[in-house]
Amino acid sequence: MLKDPIKLFVIFIVIVIVAFNIWLKKTEPEINIEGKTTLTIVISTVPRDQIYWNMLLSEFERENPDIYVNAIRTREEKKVQTMVAGGVAPDLIQIEGQNMGYWIQAKALLDITQWLKKDEKTFDIKDIYDISLQAFTYKGKIYGLPFGIVPFVLFYNKDLFRKYNIPFPDETWTWEDIRKYGKILTNDFDGDGINDEIGIDMNIWSEGLYTFIYQNGGRILNEQGTRIDMTDPRTVEAIKFVYDLIHKDRIVKSNFNMVKGVFNIRFQNGSIGMIVPGGSFWITEFREYKELDWDIAPLPAGPAGRATTIAPGGWGISSQSKHPEEAYRLLKFIAGKKGQEIMAKSGLFIPCRKSVCHSELFLRPVNPETGERYKHPEHVENLIKDLDEGYAKLPVWTSPRWPLVRDLLNRVFYNLLMDPKKPGENPEKVCKDFTRQANQILIEAEKHTSGKKIPWRYVLSGMVLFILIPTVFLWKTSRKRKKAGYLLASENRWGYIMISPWIVGFVIFFAGPLLFSIFLSFCQWLSLGPPETARFVGLDNYTTMFNRDPDFSKSLLVTSYYSILFVPLGLIFGLLLALLMNVEAKGMRGFRTIYFLPAVLPSVAVAVLWKDLFRQTGYLNLLLQRVYNFTLGLFFGKISISNLPNWLYNADFTVPAIVIMSLWGVGGGMMIYLAGLRSIPVQLYESAEIDGANRFNKFWHITLPQLSPVIFFNLVMGIISSFQVFTQAYMLFSTEGQANRAGPDDSALFYVLNLYQQAFEQFKMGYASALAWILFFIILIFTLLVFKTSSLWVYYEVEKGG
Repeated sequence: MLKDPIKLFVIFIVIVIVAFNIWLKKTEPEINIEGKTTLTIVISTVPRDQIYWNMLLSEFERENPDIYVNAIRTREEKKVQTMVAGGVAPDLIQIEGQNMGYWIQAKALLDITQWLKKDEKTFDIKDIYDISLQAFTYKGKIYGLPFGIVPFVLFYNKDLFRKYNIPFPDETWTWEDIRKYGKILTNDFDGDGINDEIGIDMNIWSEGLYTFIYQNGGRILNEQGTRIDMTDPRTVEAIKFVYDLIHKDRIVKSNFNMVKGVFNIRFQNGSIGMIVPGGSFWITEFREYKELDWDIAPLPAGPAGRATTIAPGGWGISSQSKHPEEAYRLLKFIAGKKGQEIMAKSGLFIPCRKSVCHSELFLRPVNPETGERYKHPEHVENLIKDLDEGYAKLPVWTSPRWPLVRDLLNRVFYNLLMDPKKPGENPEKVCKDFTRQANQILIEAEKHTSGKKIPWRYVLSGMVLFILIPTVFLWKTSRKRKKAGYLLASENRWGYIMISPWIVGFVIFFAGPLLFSIFLSFCQWLSLGPPETARFVGLDNYTTMFNRDPDFSKSLLVTSYYSILFVPLGLIFGLLLALLMNVEAKGMRGFRTIYFLPAVLPSVAVAVLWKDLFRQTGYLNLLLQRVYNFTLGLFFGKISISNLPNWLYNADFTVPAIVIMSLWGVGGGMMIYLAGLRSIPVQLYESAEIDGANRFNKFWHITLPQLSPVIFFNLVMGIISSFQVFTQAYMLFSTEGQANRAGPDDSALFYVLNLYQQAFEQFKMGYASALAWILFFIILIFTLLVFKTSSLWVYYEVEKGG
């Protein structure tokens, strides 16, 4: 019989590991169909995409009976990135042209150039629009094939154009035409400060800005194509033209120049004249608008002539694929003639093949489910006009970290163009500042390959020893103690066995990751790539954080602002609510439950609810308007709803809005205060009444001192939670696109949200680990300060050491 508890512990760990691996193998979601090879891909859950994928995959499997395609329907990009990072990548990866360097650096894609050369007689690659193929070519090697193209065109409301006798746009339109007619289409009939009609809804993402820059002959990169250069006068002029349309002419929908109507039916309700530029993906939504007469036209020409940006979507073969040849067959089918004809039938995107784009299948598509023609634009040929005539251009990129540059561009120029004008800010200054910040990202990216390679075998062995040595030392120390009797030894042995699951969990899920994150904070590692791509960079992550990363300082400022507002308000409102609830009255239990309920509701659901309440015309502003107009408005004049805060689209009100939302859940603190109030001896109040104390004196001299330990606890927990705000900001702005994912002017870029974006959107695990450790020390310092000062104001009935 084994009496050594350490041996028993080791045996137990081995049994647990073996059992876990057996369970993992049995529960592994493998799909094995006899006689067939299973390919896995990840596709969109958007209903409009399902028609296309259902037709394409069923036809592919019919022609290739030896292959079964396991289509995982989810949010493609996030799911795929996680799968690649976890070593279980799908066989085909959907990619955007601008992200090619990102995937190549991660070594996630196979080079298919030689395969295409072998198949040049059976696979007509010349029929594919050359510009769309260029998007997936890097240093002469082809890593993917396009499956669809998104060109940007001008959408216009024919009903509004007829209403004001405006000629329909065509290829002769210029920038001045959209300014001239945009002014006519912008109207506020009731004078409430919110437009009833507006001339233009504008795409301010990178592709939209590129289009205006190209139309003015400007550039994004320098002549060598290695660095950002948006200080070119023609580039600045293009940005200034857009800036003037929004801020000077006020004919573009923005965060300070709103239009009536809900976002997702903005075009349907007839309140917007033009979308400039608009992606072709809007067609699948707009064709469902039975009551709206609309069409498309080429984008208006700039001073340098016509130009548009296209966004090709493509697929590449994963380097982790166990069936690359079968995956190549599926890839060829998607980009081949038959796959592109299915694309045309679905009416989803623009096919990448010229022959299909000029066929009736694309120009006059029929809904495969109903057999009826789609309500397509009258001038559908304008979708491919710029492609055919050579005016289409690709979005630029110059580094594997280009997604970070594009993200910065979206945020910086969204804030410049769509938010209220800021003192001292102008297009020239912003272009100069962006050039500097973006080039810093490119320089940092080059450091990724200049650090030292990491000997992972020795690193991981060192971590194991770091955990094992203290364990052995403690065991040896305990062995030196006086030996216990048989019964006590048996109890000790079983004690070790009983706590061993916790010890295993502590080592695997806490101590191990803790040590690993410490080491990672001194590394640069794009976690999409294999571990051998990581580089040791010493303190570079920390020096970057404090000296060269504006997001770090911004997130720290936003979080501190929130903490200063929320922590004291949360303590005060929680205490006031507890005092209000600390009475014995009929129905009081029900009221306590109602006030406590928000604290236990799912935070995601709460954020969705408040997002609607915070709209410019939401219920919160409607309530504030009515309260003001029936009180102060009687003396100072009534106000319209446009005078009230646009909570989520004005940087000055973003954090206060999230504070208001957080205070709605103050019922959790109320319950803790309530428990503290119930524990105060009633004799203290009776003695105070005998001495003639009034309510305030009793509260100040009895209630607060007796509650000070509870206040201390809530203060510590409030500080910790205030530095960990994530869900509220993420849910309020996650659907706003890359340009506004942290609120206007990054006003909702909380520390943990920034950490999440660095780790799980940009996959900079080393830098994210450094951020996490800085957050740990910030919280630790504030917590220690509270503990250190607690002796000055926290009252305990039994003094420490007494």
